[in-house]
Amino acid sequence: NGIATPLSYRRVIVLNDGQEAITAGSFGPEGPIMAIMRRMVIHEGSLPYGRITEALNDRYGEPTLQEPTQGLKLWSDSGAQWECYGVAAAGYADLRRMQRIDDGSSGWAEPAPGRMEPWTMSLPELNASMIDAFQRCGKVMAYQPEFPEQTGHAGFMFAMADFGAIKTAAEALEAATAGPEIEIEF
Repeated sequence: NGIATPLSYRRVIVLNDGQEAITAGSFGPEGPIMAIMRRMVIHEGSLPYGRITEALNDRYGEPTLQEPTQGLKLWSDSGAQWECYGVAAAGYADLRRMQRIDDGSSGWAEPAPGRMEPWTMSLPELNASMIDAFQRCGKVMAYQPEFPEQTGHAGFMFAMADFGAIKTAAEALEAATAGPEIEIEF
């Protein structure tokens, strides 16, 4: 639609021979980063999910919320509930913004048919009502494992977002696009 939103500009960096993608979200190339997503996908084998969970708990403390069956975890400075998991409501990445740095090349990368690659999911595109709903969430971190028996690959998604900063950016963008009311005669 051509209208900038707080996370409409994303830079995707692909690492580890294409098995990992880090996405940083902002409203423009010079804007502050307000959300980050790290996603890893391996198509053969499994990941040490227990060690990943242990490392997250060591670094960030016990999660605010946990869903043990699916392995979902949420850390929030506001003590918010599962609706604040919205940072993990990932959409598809715009591959034109991808920069491959593991081998020094840059450009486009197309996923193989039927395979979920780490860069094919990205930070959510937040509309105004979502931003209003998530504002109370504050700073949020979310972890979601991707088990081979459920997804056909081993992987995980870990995302961080500052919904207060996102709300402030949304208000600034709205004010900037409103423009002054002027009368034009022809």
